[in-house]
Parts: sequence; C-alpha cells; structure tokens
Amino acid sequence: MEFGRNSARATFIFEVGADFRESFEIQANGIPVNLTGSTFVFEIRRIANSETPVDTGTITVSGSTVTIFYSAADIADLESGVSEAERNSIYHGRLLWTDAAGFKRRPITALILVSAGHA
Repeated sequence: MEFGRNSARATFIFEVGADFRESFEIQANGIPVNLTGSTFVFEIRRIANSETPVDTGTITVSGSTVTIFYSAADIADLESGVSEAERNSIYHGRLLWTDAAGFKRRPITALILVSAGHA
C-alpha cells in the first residue's frame, strides 16, 4: 500500500464463523517503509465519527508488512447483542499508525461488512 497524504480506502468482509486476516505493505514512493519502533491499532466503530471504538483488532508487524487479524470469536463478539434484523452489520474501521518519532497517521479507513456467512 502506497503511503500518501490521504488514507487509502478499503472494504473488508468479516464472515461470521471464520477468521479474518488482511496483510499489506506500507510503502513511500514505491519503497517499503521501515516500521521499526512503530505502533499500530485498528479500531472499529459502529458510527464513523464516534469517539469510542466498539473493538480493536490484533495487529502484527513484520518488516514493512502490517497484518490485521480478527478471530471467528472476535467477529462473533462484534455481533453479540445485535438483533437478528440488524445482522449483516456495517462498521467503520481505521488503522492508526504512530511512527518511532511519535507522528500519527491513518493509512487506512475501511468499511467493514459483517456477513452471516454460508450455511
């Protein structure tokens, strides 16, 4: 993923009963970015501009590659308390990156669709 001034936009589909994993490489001018000393958080919100996330994902970093992971149990927890009529929910996600110098970026904003999956 090329890092620029604006966030990249993505659509993620979380299937109930399945794990979700998405990996991408952070690049600047086509060159992989060294992410040593960086921290990442992926926050999910029901409403895009809500102050409080409903969940945060597991993030791993290897070199210049960032991986977002949600287990099937994490996805089920997102949908717990949601009425049957509201299933197949839509959430808003954003990846927050703090580099080693403390500079904060938001390289990805995502629309997250939670699908009931296949029987």
